[in-house]
Amino acid sequence: ADEYRWFVAVSSGYNNYRADGADRASGDGAQALFLLSVDKPAIDAWQENTNYFKMKLPKPTNNRAAALANPGVATDAMGNAIIFYAGDTQGNLWKFDFQSGVNAENARDAVKTKPLAYLKDAAGKVQPVTTVPQVAPGLDGGYMVIFGTGKYIEMGDANTTEGHSVYGIWDNLGTSADSDHGVTRAKLYARSFHAATSLATGAATFQFGKGTGQYRGWRLDLPLTGERVVMDPDTRLGYTAVNSFVPPADCAASGTGVMMTFDNLYGTSRS
Repeated sequence: ADEYRWFVAVSSGYNNYRADGADRASGDGAQALFLLSVDKPAIDAWQENTNYFKMKLPKPTNNRAAALANPGVATDAMGNAIIFYAGDTQGNLWKFDFQSGVNAENARDAVKTKPLAYLKDAAGKVQPVTTVPQVAPGLDGGYMVIFGTGKYIEMGDANTTEGHSVYGIWDNLGTSADSDHGVTRAKLYARSFHAATSLATGAATFQFGKGTGQYRGWRLDLPLTGERVVMDPDTRLGYTAVNSFVPPADCAASGTGVMMTFDNLYGTSRS
């Protein structure tokens, strides 16, 4: 019979490459997702692949510090967590697949060498993710992973002006690192806001798939300079609500932002 256990899923977070004073740090800056067993007795030591599992990502290939945000989760019909999705400050959306259960072998194979999607703005600049992706039912038994990009954590973040976006990416549950992962901007149906109505433009639907003229989801580029998403979206009402944020010019102001609502599948505006 299947055995069910409770785990807490948490990312390695920020600054894991800096020593903490106890000689603990990542030597190569690679990020990781941890599953920590809730039923571990307090007196027991942590033991990998027994009461915790660690899924390490490929190390960064550039000089940018990597940081993995906390994950969103897809559940099966019984409410069991089967897939985790997490974004990082390198502009990647990662998938951790546990559809076959949690054990040492599955933990080793949970993540591909490529992220599920690469996130860049129209100018090709990396779009960091610092919020928890929301997961909703998708077509053909897959999932829609919905989130926004943006960062407001470090000194200087308020002055960054690169473009940010809201994404709805379809995980078709394919396992090929080459054809099912590595989704790029070109494979996402582009939407924008209509100046007069403030509604998302474009067709009501589009065709999902991997072929020519088909899409792996949708994207909407935020129109305001410095606009970003730094609060978790919400899908509890059957659509996605997203709040954007534009940092203030100085600390005396609270900043501005816009509330947006999107259809989970197609990214059309909801009212």
